[in-house]
Amino acid sequence: METKPKLMNLKTLQRLLGVFAIIAAGYASAQIHLYNDENLRRRTMSIDQPIDNLGDTGMNDKASSILIDDGNWEVCEDAAFCGKCTLLRPGKYSSLRAMGFNDMISSVRPMGGFRRSPPAAPQAAAPAPVFVLAAPPEQPAPVALQAPPIYEALVLSVRTIVSPPNQRCRIEQRRGVDEAVCENLPGNAREIYEVRYYLRANLLTTHMLVQPGASIAVNESGYPIR
Repeated sequence: METKPKLMNLKTLQRLLGVFAIIAAGYASAQIHLYNDENLRRRTMSIDQPIDNLGDTGMNDKASSILIDDGNWEVCEDAAFCGKCTLLRPGKYSSLRAMGFNDMISSVRPMGGFRRSPPAAPQAAAPAPVFVLAAPPEQPAPVALQAPPIYEALVLSVRTIVSPPNQRCRIEQRRGVDEAVCENLPGNAREIYEVRYYLRANLLTTHMLVQPGASIAVNESGYPIR
């Protein structure tokens, strides 16, 4: 009678060890390669586990491009996963300059622990409230449509472009020849701003009539909401 509980405990322990092995295999499969130069040149380090301080590896603040074989990885500008961080999917990142992380990465770690786990979508702003009038009892209640999500995109640069003023022209006859005489209308020249911004690892460009701040509101496709 006393041997049965011992056999059950042993089986339970074996199941637990199997679960731990599966989880560990998921982390081991994730791998990130750090390159000292842009365009994936001079690879200096391959990582398959969290590292909270690259200063101990000689690779601190030296990465200029990244290759991720598998898994989603978080890279941070400070040790212990502090400061500015970003989440990277599997793929090639030929230049970290546009992302604001060139020669700035000090800690890295896999996120999720399983192969090909999708990263969390950017946090959307709270949808605007929707008000629905009550329908008569004999009719079905109308369905409330939820407002589309709005995202905040980081502005990288702003360049001012001055558009030419509008012109007013008239035809005059000079020396028996018709000539077009044009004059610029005052107060019609205006500034246009060429804005470069960053959203979900993509560098985008748009033109705006109003100078933006540190970020701009965009829709899910990355187009500014005017």
